[in-house]
Amino acid sequence: MSPAGREPTHGSMLAQPLKPPSAGRAAAYLGLFLLGVVVGVAGSLVQAA
Repeated sequence: MSPAGREPTHGSMLAQPLKPPSAGRAAAYLGLFLLGVVVGVAGSLVQAA
């Protein structure tokens, strides 16, 4: 246990403040989202046939 008043260490399992994702991760999320949209539209067209 750490003494009272000390900052948590980097390995702490406590909640950390939110920070925005890096540019690469945001681009990956956007690409995966668009891929999901394309697959969903293609699936709906195949289902209708």
